[in-house]
This record gives sequence, C-alpha cells and structure tokens, in this order.
Amino acid sequence: MILAQLPLGDQLSVIAQRVLSEIAQPVTLGSGQVFNVTASIGVSQAESPAATSAEELLRDADIALFTAKDRGR
Repeated sequence: MILAQLPLGDQLSVIAQRVLSEIAQPVTLGSGQVFNVTASIGVSQAESPAATSAEELLRDADIALFTAKDRGR
C-alpha cells in the first residue's frame, strides 16, 4: 500500500496496526471452514517525494518487512 501526504511518526504505526487487525479477522468460507490469517508489514517513508525513488522505498519497505518477520511480528 502506498500512502501519499501522510503524517509522519507514530501515525504510521497506528495505520499499520489497523491493517494488521483487519487482516487478522477470521475468514469463513461458504463451507463453514474458518481460516485465520496473519501478516507482517514493512514500512518505509520518504521525507519528500523527490528525496527517494520508488525503487529505494520498496527496497527499504522490503528490508523492514523481513526485520518484522524475524522479530515474529
């Protein structure tokens, strides 16, 4: 997910937690079978649009994702 013009700091963490909470909701199939899903999120931000390329942001988000996975989050 790419968010533009987003306040920095703790608000990014709040949004990531909201996304994780929604993903964690059980999913019930038509057959009645219930699935629980977990996820990890990597967050990357640029101070200004010109400061960082899309490739750099994706690379940094990927690194953050693997760090989160290593920490069991």
